[in-house]
This record gives sequence, C-alpha cells and structure tokens, in this order.
Amino acid sequence: MPDITFPCPYCKQPLEAPSDMVGQLIDCPSCSKVLEIPVHSRSLTSPVPPPRRAPIPKGQAQKRSPLANILMVAIPVAIVAGGIAGHKLWQNRQEAKEKWAVEHRAKMKELDARLQELIDDTPPNRQPRGRPGVTYAQYNQIKTGMTYSEVVSILGPPDEELSSMEMAGFYTVVYMWEGTTLGGNMNVMLQNNQVINKAQSAL
Repeated sequence: MPDITFPCPYCKQPLEAPSDMVGQLIDCPSCSKVLEIPVHSRSLTSPVPPPRRAPIPKGQAQKRSPLANILMVAIPVAIVAGGIAGHKLWQNRQEAKEKWAVEHRAKMKELDARLQELIDDTPPNRQPRGRPGVTYAQYNQIKTGMTYSEVVSILGPPDEELSSMEMAGFYTVVYMWEGTTLGGNMNVMLQNNQVINKAQSAL
C-alpha cells in the first residue's frame, strides 16, 4: 500500500507512514510531539486539524490512591464528629450557667428572707447602745452601688454583722445598725463591696 505523506502539525516537518497506520498516534521525530496519522496525504500548505491525544484507558481516570479513599471518608466523619462535640460542649456550658443562676437566685432570696426575719424579730426592749443611733434621714442617704466605706462614712461602723456568704466569686454580707429609738434598726446588704439592698424598722 502507498505511504501517506503529511507534515507535522507542530513543527511542519514532512513525514510519511504506511497507510495501514492511519489513525494511529506517533511521536514526531523532529519535535517529539504526539500526532495522529491522517487518512489522506497532506501537503505543507493543507490545513491541519489539531492533533488528538491518545485515549485514556477505561477506569484509569477514576483510580485513586488508598490514602485518598481514606481521606474522602475520614474528613466528613471528622467534621460531623467535631460539630456534635462542639454542640455538646456548648450545651453543657449553658446548663452550668442556668444551674448557677438558679442557685444564686435561691441564695439571694434566702438572704432577703433572713434579713426580713431579723427586722421582724428585733426585740422592742433592746437597750440603747450608748451612742446616738442612725436616723431615717441617714437611712435615705444610702444608695445602691455605694461601697462599704461610703456607707460607714454616713452611718458609722455597723453594730453587728448579721450574715455573710461567698459563692461563685460573689461575696455577700449583711450589716445592722441600731436606730435612735428602742427597737429601731436598719440593715444593709453588700455584694462584692457594693450596696445591693437595704431595709429598716422603726426608724
């Protein structure tokens, strides 16, 4: 069979090949590019279609390494597991905060009740303390947020510390001052050295 003559589509090197090799891929001996042997002979001036690369064997493009297969499974699993663990941690923190808030409110309520009991149970025949007691006008000067030093500068030193408690970084204490009349008194509750509550009886 006659040979087929054709130019290399890349370097234009004249080439020839047996006609029974039509459609096969060969390497150009001049530029080493892969090209396809055409069906008919072509001249150097004939338009040359772009070369076609050899087909990839079936299944080769989808072949992955064992490590890639492991990562394709492990990464989504790790993402899901991390999300579940993060949600559980957040849920535990929320539950701890709610538990602390409930306990704190209960303790504050207990202190308020105790304060009221002390006021209600003040004996009417208590003897004067030997110095002027606090007045209702002084009681009205005590404001929420004042420090212990500011309270003492108005009322003087307290006559008694009624109760104290420390929980979760909060230190709460209740002081009592006697009034100018028998049975008269007032109490001030401070938390972390700031007034949060006050009460009086018979001032």
